[in-house]
Formats: sequence, structure tokens, C-alpha cells
Amino acid sequence: MSKIFFIKPDSPLPVDLKVPPLGMLYIASALRKRNKGHEVTLLDMKEKKVSVQSVVDKILEFKTDVVGIGCMTSEYPTVEKLVREIKSRDQKIITVIGGPHIVLSPTGPLSNADIDYVIAGEGEETFPELVEALEAGKDPSGVQGIGFNLNGEVILTATRPYIEDLDQLSFPAWDLIDLEDYYKVPLSHKMLTVDSRFMTIFTSRGCPYQCAYCFKVFGKKARLRSAQNVFEEMQTLNRRYGISNFIIIDDVFNINPQRVESLCDLIISSSLQPKLAFLGGFRGDIVTERLIKRLKEVGTYNISYAIETSSMRLQKVIKKNAKVARLKEVIAYTNKLGIFTTGFFMMGLPTETLGEVKDNIHYALSSKLNLVIFSILTPFPGTQMYDDLKRDGYKIDSKHENISFYKPTVTTNELGAKRIHLMLTFAYFRLLLNPRRIINTFLILPKRRKIFSFLYFYFKRLRISVAGIIN
Repeated sequence: MSKIFFIKPDSPLPVDLKVPPLGMLYIASALRKRNKGHEVTLLDMKEKKVSVQSVVDKILEFKTDVVGIGCMTSEYPTVEKLVREIKSRDQKIITVIGGPHIVLSPTGPLSNADIDYVIAGEGEETFPELVEALEAGKDPSGVQGIGFNLNGEVILTATRPYIEDLDQLSFPAWDLIDLEDYYKVPLSHKMLTVDSRFMTIFTSRGCPYQCAYCFKVFGKKARLRSAQNVFEEMQTLNRRYGISNFIIIDDVFNINPQRVESLCDLIISSSLQPKLAFLGGFRGDIVTERLIKRLKEVGTYNISYAIETSSMRLQKVIKKNAKVARLKEVIAYTNKLGIFTTGFFMMGLPTETLGEVKDNIHYALSSKLNLVIFSILTPFPGTQMYDDLKRDGYKIDSKHENISFYKPTVTTNELGAKRIHLMLTFAYFRLLLNPRRIINTFLILPKRRKIFSFLYFYFKRLRISVAGIIN
């Protein structure tokens, strides 16, 4: 039987909120279910803040056979350091890389001789099959969904179909992480949680919408866990760890209103009294007032809406095609019910004009949003937007270490980097100096002392914007 060491790498992105690495926890659970003889451990570099050398020390101490590393694009520089250090100290350890970066670019990492295999897609079936093949000394080309280098030739095996029945998956292997460490939420994000104990949950995978900037890690079709299965996970977390604050991180949670209604019914008929937050993946222009009201009844305290741009022209450019007028109505109703609302906006979109930036800021400032978050367009390799910009001759800074949502990696409009940061500085000043919004947020927060977290978040964003002007 094999010893498997999972690693969640650190990245240079200034993201304060650390959440459990659900992807690897699901794979670890699937590995145990398929073969109980495997010994599995996991280290989250983001949470532990440890060096590459100390991680590799632990890998050697564990007498590891296979290292599995999940990788976002911004984390790839750390992955390169990890595999280089692993192979320099023990060539026999097998390195397997998966995650969003591999979905976007399955062949690129295989030019690195220190990476033995990549997994392009969901890993719950692929990773255990690969481990079994390696143990048995079989030809890995029979395993769907992987890539490897054979005598200088990159081999990509047949694409593995997405898992259609998500209810068949075991719940994540929460025991592999120190949950207490994730509860230490930094001040700038304390408003996102109600209880000190919380857990992130995927209730679905995939999204049918065609947003050009999105990399569709889970495919272009929404695959939904049943309401009963989601409810059972909540109950398990509550019984086992005393958790009742659940943060939903789907691509599009409310694509099936009937499923949401069923989940609400199950919660209401039980003794579970959850607190729910939706930090993404909530399509605002298709939700009804009835559904928002039901979610409020079962403990929803935070809903995020991704508006991106108030310009209908740009909505078509980015292929989101959100109905922005309807969104404003939904935001107002959500706020009226006493649910904290967060809005996401994007600047630096292709062909965006100064007037459209001003309109976008005005839309945000005139809305009933409690928290407004502006980001700067970051075209990721593998997305339609990246391909379109490359085709049209734009120069994109694709260095992994430079990828950020706080500074432009491509100039796509008439503004330029400093002008964008100037506009952001203006917007965040206006948000900080709006007493009506601050009072409304103070009254709507489940725990009002978290108003300091709210203000600190804006101060941090303001500081980043000012730094963008100066540098």
C-alpha cells in the first residue's frame, strides 16, 4: 500500500481568508474509500505558512511514495520549487499535479522533468486509479484524464468524463486538516463569518453560462448534489465538529430553484439552525424574491452578486449577459430582508471606456450593496478572453508570479494602469465616506462589532489602489 502526501501550495496573491482545500480533501476521501490500506496525510502551506524545505522534510519523514499537489495558476511558482526540491532529495517519489492550472494547461507543466504526472479534471476517480496502476507496475496510459512524459513525448490519455452523480462521492476527509487553524479569520474578512467555527461547501459543480473570463474548471454543465445529500453533510459537520456556519462556494448555486426550495424544507423540518453565506456563484438576475425570502428563513446572512460591469455592451463582450437593471432590484430586496450583500465588479475590460468605468462605479455606489469589491481584469491562459486578446494582438503578462486581481496584466482600454488605480481610489474613498451605507451595514451585520472588519477591508483596498498610483 502507498503513502500519499497531499500539498496545498502557497501563492503570492494577497488573499487573507484561508479556507480548507476541499478538492484534495475530496480526493483523499475517495482514495480511502477505494483502498483502505493507503496512508494519507495533507499539508496546507497557505494555512501553516511553512517553507518549501520544511515541507519536503516532512515528505521524507513520512516516507512518501506519491505526492499530490493541487495547483491554481498563481501557485505554480511554488509548485516548481516543491517538485525541484523533492526530486533533488529523492528521485523515487512520484509527483502528481492537479487543479485548475492543469485544466487550463495540461501539457505546459510536463515540460518540467520534475513533474511525473498531471491530472486534467476531477481527481476523485483518476488519482486512485493512477496510484493503483503505479503500485501494480502497469502502463499508466490506460488511466483516463492524466498526462505524462514518455521518452521526451508528452502523452495525454483519453479525457475522463465528469462525475455525473455527485451524491456518490464521500464527504471530504476533514480529519486531515486542523480545523481550528482555519477559524482564525483575519480582521479584514471577519464580516464574512458569523460563528468562529465554519466550513466551506460545494453543493454543485460546473456552470452552463459562457462568461469569457471564466476557466470552467468543472465544465459547462451544472451538476447538482441532491438537497438531501447537502443537508446530510451539514448535519454531519454539525454533529461531528459543532459547525453551523456554512459558506457555499458553488459556481452557480441557484441554477435549480426547486433544489434550493427542497434544501430549505429539509432545514426547516430539522433541529439544525444553520447560518449560510454565499460568497460566489449566486446568479442574481435569475433569482426570485420568494427564493431569497426562503433563504433568509433558513439563516442566510450573506449573499454575493457578481455584477462585473453595469454596461450592457460590455456584458455582451464578456459573454456574461447579466440583466444589470434586474440585479439592482434583487440587491435592494436582499438588503431589505436584512441580508448582507457583497457585489463584485471588474475594471480593465476589453474596449472599456472611461465613461463606462464611471458608470460602473456609479452603479455600485448608488446600489444597496453593503460591500463593494472592485478587481482588475486578469485574463487566465485557457479562457476565451485570453485567447481573444492574444488573437487581437494584446500583450498579456502571463508570468505566474505577476498574476493578481489588483494590477493590470494587460492594457485593454483607454485608461492605463495608473488611471484605473486612480478611479479605484476615488471609488473606495466614496464608499468609506458614505455614512448612510456604513449605518445600513452596521444595522444589517449579524454581529455589529464586525463593522470594524468592514471598514478595515476598505482601508486595505484603498491602500492597494493608492500604491498602484504611486508605483
